[in-house]
Amino acid sequence: MSYSQLYLQNKGPRVPVPVAAVLVIILTVVFGRFFLSNNTTSTRASKKTVKKVEVTNVSPYQANVFWQSESPEEGYIFYGEDVAEVKNIALDDRDLSETKGIYLNHYVTLRNLKPGQAYFFKIVTNNQVIAKPDGSLFSFKTPVLSSTSSTLKPANGKVLKENLSGQENAIVLLYVEGMYPLSAMTKSTGEWLIPLNSFYDQEKLESRALSESQKARIEIFNEDNKNTVLNGRLANLAPVTTTIVVGKSYDLNDSGDQVLSAQTSNINNKEIDIIYPVEGALIPGRAPLIKGTARPKAQVFVTVNSRKTFSAVVAADLDGLWSYALPESLELGNHTVTITTKDRNGKDVSMTRKFVIIANDYEGKVLGEASGSPTIAATSTPAPTVTAAPTVVVTEPVSSITPTALMNTGITDFFPIIGGISFIVVGLGFLLVF
Repeated sequence: MSYSQLYLQNKGPRVPVPVAAVLVIILTVVFGRFFLSNNTTSTRASKKTVKKVEVTNVSPYQANVFWQSESPEEGYIFYGEDVAEVKNIALDDRDLSETKGIYLNHYVTLRNLKPGQAYFFKIVTNNQVIAKPDGSLFSFKTPVLSSTSSTLKPANGKVLKENLSGQENAIVLLYVEGMYPLSAMTKSTGEWLIPLNSFYDQEKLESRALSESQKARIEIFNEDNKNTVLNGRLANLAPVTTTIVVGKSYDLNDSGDQVLSAQTSNINNKEIDIIYPVEGALIPGRAPLIKGTARPKAQVFVTVNSRKTFSAVVAADLDGLWSYALPESLELGNHTVTITTKDRNGKDVSMTRKFVIIANDYEGKVLGEASGSPTIAATSTPAPTVTAAPTVVVTEPVSSITPTALMNTGITDFFPIIGGISFIVVGLGFLLVF
């Protein structure tokens, strides 16, 4: 008699396979639900906070979200128009889809938004979801299109480390009382630039044109958790001539309250001009070259208003010629270009030209040849922000799957089903063996 025959003879009565299968399924469901519910509860018990949340640079078509985490870690955002459908994903501006960086200060751009539309979002940091203390989602609303224009020069400056090298990737927030704040990120040289034509009233979300004498405050945050505060007026910020070292505070009002007013009409000094485009020009290309004249070697602040706002600082050459090439193609329709520079008396002179893009026959082709390059890189429209409570808590865990995977698949919805099937397969395997 073989061992297997002896083993089977000594075993008691066996449970019928159909009955055992039903028992396995019941136990799978019971233990599966117990396991999953306990797992969720234990994860939620670990609360996490972020120090600061700001929605900045709100325009009809885009916005930025800034937050500061407890320590350097990965971070990204889920957002959407419906509070129940927050599925779009946006990575940090410094991240690639395959690689996510570790940051203390996070800066995300939300693009292709709709004018006058409410948006909801969740912050994901270190694979945990952050919402408001009451459990609700963060939210903001984009403004509608506005015809308000401003002649203010862009605020710009340079932030240095303590060793006087450029401070890269610092976040610059610009506040004016009653208005939504604006923001920018410093370049590798420590330079930053914020156009001042996108101020929106916090209550009505209406565009406002402010004067140079308006009081303002700038806060700068770097990755070493050192903060810098600048107090002054908008005129003191275009540009900030004081050497700014991170971690220190500055009062820019020492020069007094008198500021130079911009001349917006009756310009008799023909050495300052916009040669191209001419007023009311119909342009078949999508990326026209913008060029003109100014004082030799003078700085020229250029702003192009369209769906996005593009701004840059260019320098005139020895002959007083300057040019600016747009970094992106423009959409069909009306556009304006505004320049600001100083005349021979040191006074600010502003000039505006309107033009129309009528077709895309030459889409992507630059009409003309640039004779110079911007000294500060162009930036897309900065504007408004919504301030949240200083401390926010985790409302739910996030799988360690990469953001791209979370966006493209709904695999997280099938975790309970996969777990249940796994229990069933294991149970039936025991039945077949024994």
